[in-house]
Amino acid sequence: MKEAKNEEDRNRLWQGRRGAFGAVARLAPNYLVNDATVPRTKLPEALAKVAEISQKYACEHGNVFHAGDGNLHPLLLFDSRDEDQLQRVERAGWEIMQACVDLGGTISGEHGIGMEKREAMRMVLSESDLEVQRGLKRAFDPNTILNPGKIIPPSPQADGIETFPPDGSVSNHGEILAKLTEEIRSAAHRKQSIIPTGSGSFSAFGNLPHPDATLLTSTSLADVVDYDPLNQVITVGAGMSLQALQQHLQAQSQWLPLRPPFFKEGSTVGRLIALGACGPERLQYGAPRDLLLGLRYIDRSGHVITAGGRVVKNVTGYDMSRLMIGSAGTLGFITEATWRVFMIPERCTTIAAEGSLGECTETALALLKSNILPTFVTCIPAPSTENKYWNIVIGFEGFSQTVDYQLEKCATALQENQLKHLEKVDYSVHEGVFDSVYKQIAQPPFILRADLLLNRSTGFFQALDKTLSLSQSLLDSGNGRIYAGINDLSDEQWRKLCEVAARHEGHVILEKAPDDFRKNNDVFGLATPAWKLTHRLKIELDPDNLFSPGQLPGKV
Repeated sequence: MKEAKNEEDRNRLWQGRRGAFGAVARLAPNYLVNDATVPRTKLPEALAKVAEISQKYACEHGNVFHAGDGNLHPLLLFDSRDEDQLQRVERAGWEIMQACVDLGGTISGEHGIGMEKREAMRMVLSESDLEVQRGLKRAFDPNTILNPGKIIPPSPQADGIETFPPDGSVSNHGEILAKLTEEIRSAAHRKQSIIPTGSGSFSAFGNLPHPDATLLTSTSLADVVDYDPLNQVITVGAGMSLQALQQHLQAQSQWLPLRPPFFKEGSTVGRLIALGACGPERLQYGAPRDLLLGLRYIDRSGHVITAGGRVVKNVTGYDMSRLMIGSAGTLGFITEATWRVFMIPERCTTIAAEGSLGECTETALALLKSNILPTFVTCIPAPSTENKYWNIVIGFEGFSQTVDYQLEKCATALQENQLKHLEKVDYSVHEGVFDSVYKQIAQPPFILRADLLLNRSTGFFQALDKTLSLSQSLLDSGNGRIYAGINDLSDEQWRKLCEVAARHEGHVILEKAPDDFRKNNDVFGLATPAWKLTHRLKIELDPDNLFSPGQLPGKV
């Protein structure tokens, strides 16, 4: 292996990759390129299958692929003027896709489906899965004016293609999954609404649900369905607690890099998805939508629907996994989830300093523009100062030597901004540093979450602090998010607070509020045009309002 020593070397090494397709094009009049993806450790098997299939159909071939993410680009050479060659190459390309699917991969990693691979969607999705994707298309494009006929194959009623069985998505949950499926079908038949739940630790989220809805828990789905440490992928039941998941991963020195606020000991993976919950560490690791590779859920008809897969690169159809994240149990009953996991960092350390809110937030913005790459940057009121002084708390996670360098650079920046009382503290990778802050925020009857542009959060908080009785607060400066516990909030104060957030180009929701307040108010704030799309999605995917009726924005 050759390693670049400077920019000139780097460009020379990249020149070979950039010219690969052009060089292959000189070997034959035409070539067919595929972009299927397999788990990284399956690359040798996939390349062997490409060679075997190419030989079977007498096709010359070359290979370009991404070793880091398992994305193959086998190049099948042919002459389109020869009808026999054209047909052989098309059959070979189809078999290569199927071989990659059989190895746990998918039919497209980055280039998409379009028209050419439309029928290949049936290699990875059941007819029930495809019908959900058709519903998603109708919600966004009811008049079918955007790229009609692409990506999703026509329904069997239109083209006569044999369908998968109603529950074509295979699951390892056995009798438990079958029982839940039957319960949902029975509830739909009786027109009995359902509220999906895990441990019950977030029953106050969203608008007040309809009183006749019954709870259906996922806690029996608490198993590890599949774990592939080498490819850093794990599939677990939605009823498994996040804590249990982390403990299982720890045996391989791996973890799911999420520390969601207000999670308790039994809070589940399903709830993590339903809320899209994440803390300030999102700055480095991303949110659940960035880490979730695929999931399965039971829809309103009692079919098990598959979304996504088990590989990092996957653009096979619409990204239904991300649609389910943050849906708060209003579109279906999540049964299992597949996550991309990380190695546990060697060291986790914070550095903190004290100053005014303005000084801390100005320093935070400067750090975010620097190249020291913090894991999180937060501002928290200093104890017993009534928000007169604040602590800026910056975290770094990774190799110890790298963290030492980051801490040194960060300390210099804090001193240059004349902040006081520098201190460094190591912390546990799973617990993080904000547990006590979250507990204080959660004590009052209201929990406010505000999302704003990074440079508008300070002004919004100052307006918030002047008008309301706050307990504890946390400003996630790296992501433009504010959490605050509110002791008391009237209907009029809530309306004005929503207007203030809009003037600061942000929005607010109440993650917790008393039932009496939720009867008269929408906890998602002021109505926006996006709500109409949310309601169309609900109508398409859950027309009978089976799941969590009343909890969406607009109390749908």
